[in-house]
Amino acid sequence: PRFRSEYLLLRVCGRVVIQAVEMLRKRVFLPTAGVTKPRTDFDWAGHNMRVQQTVEPFPEDKKVVVAVSSFGIGGSYGHVIVREWRV
Repeated sequence: PRFRSEYLLLRVCGRVVIQAVEMLRKRVFLPTAGVTKPRTDFDWAGHNMRVQQTVEPFPEDKKVVVAVSSFGIGGSYGHVIVREWRV
């Protein structure tokens, strides 16, 4: 049923959003979950992208924006953007 897929999407997305907020609070990037080796058939450097593989501190001179996307079975999608706020 559609309700079940939406419920699972909210549970998974909610957990990941909490993890994103914790990254902002602790000011560290965490490794990408479930990725042990980035794909080799994609030009990561050419797109100015990389897969986070180690814990690293945030840059001190920039505010950080974290995006969480979830694509569920049956058309349930979610996307949340969390931006760091500092005085």
